Amino acid sequence: MNTLAALLQWGVTVLTSSEKAQLSADEAHTDVQVLLCFALQKNRAFLYAFPETEATQQQIVAFRAAIMDRAEGTPVAYIQGEREFWSLPLLCDASTLIPRPDTECLVERVLEIMPQDTEVRVVDLGTGTGAIALALASERPLWQVIGIDYSASAVRLANSNAEKNALHATFQQGDWLSGFAVNSLDLIVSNPPYIADDDPHLTQGDVRFEPLTALVASDQGFQDFKTISEQALLCLVPGGYLFFEHGFDQQPRLMAHLRDQGFINVTGYNDYGGQPRIVSAMRP
Repeated sequence: MNTLAALLQWGVTVLTSSEKAQLSADEAHTDVQVLLCFALQKNRAFLYAFPETEATQQQIVAFRAAIMDRAEGTPVAYIQGEREFWSLPLLCDASTLIPRPDTECLVERVLEIMPQDTEVRVVDLGTGTGAIALALASERPLWQVIGIDYSASAVRLANSNAEKNALHATFQQGDWLSGFAVNSLDLIVSNPPYIADDDPHLTQGDVRFEPLTALVASDQGFQDFKTISEQALLCLVPGGYLFFEHGFDQQPRLMAHLRDQGFINVTGYNDYGGQPRIVSAMRP
């Protein structure tokens, strides 16, 4: 039987029995639905409305290949080659982190704090797919948005996403803020590497397939926070803002460090799950 219902059941059976996928039954069911929709080029409503529809041979081959990749642990975003962020469809591959919904909280906080109708010079450090930079560009067309990444592959991907979404943002290869002049920026945002190299989460879930250089930082995950904030004190104008996304247990130490460096108005925020996730700070 090659009905949609039968394919869904087969997919769930494969994924729940896979040790490499590391998925619960609910997670497996969700992933199977997403991958079947991907193979069919239909939405989930179609699956619910027409469960007895027979898939074509081409659709079956594509779906089975996707399920077998997922059974090996490959993230859904890499299989699809795309992930939505801030309602923007973003190309996604193994050269970058997969955009997470909780990072949208950082975008929300920036939009709340920064002025709306004036030109703001903003840099997104470690831009990856360009998710943060492009979300800001989509909401604030007057802003001058630049994304920086150490990876040339990530820069190419981010430029492709800007073109795909017809958004004006510039992406370039660089080493954090080393290419920026003193007092040249109004806003710096970053979701830098912040996982310690011995963190057990590195062997779990989608993180296993993401580039380690975008995940791991020395000093128990704090080195890039320190480097960026030190540079930010020079590159930001007085009154300019620095925003970080960070690990769930890092907020107290990060806020204390920023205050020790001389930043003012240091504020912490939670993500959608209620976990500490974002810090903002102002250059005096």
